[in-house]
Amino acid sequence: MSESAFAVGSMSRFHEIVSARSVLEAQDTMLAELHAEGFAVAAPSYADGIWSVRYAEIGDDRKSNWSEWGLEVFPLLSLVGVRRHIARCAAPVAVTPTATGSRLITHVVWGFRGDGGSVRYAARRLRDAAERASDRLGGVHREQLSPFDGDAPVHAKAFDRLTGWRHLR
Repeated sequence: MSESAFAVGSMSRFHEIVSARSVLEAQDTMLAELHAEGFAVAAPSYADGIWSVRYAEIGDDRKSNWSEWGLEVFPLLSLVGVRRHIARCAAPVAVTPTATGSRLITHVVWGFRGDGGSVRYAARRLRDAAERASDRLGGVHREQLSPFDGDAPVHAKAFDRLTGWRHLR
């Protein structure tokens, strides 16, 4: 396992929000908060069993590769404004109805290109967005390293199988 992959696994957590709001309202609120954090919300909507899935993405692999290489070779480039760019990441937002409202699960998915160490920035932004969305929805927010529900298509393989996201660019 590469050092970057280890960093991704140790920094990226699964987030769950349980609220009394509808599936559509919960998903729209979370996507709006992700947009406020700098994510671009993708238009398509997907269905996987009981889950309704949309996603937002952030970062650019090309910029991430170039700035990472430049900073490794010439660390003083940071003095003239060269910064680490966020590698391309997605934040799938899967929502399902419950007897009293909805259950939302989200997670950061890394495109496995670009600087893997920068994924922690995307994970922090996702956490902040989830906390704000939970407050707006009046729901309960929990986070943990392991998936809340193995059937929710928010982990890398299931999300990519559903959307083909890694190969879209």
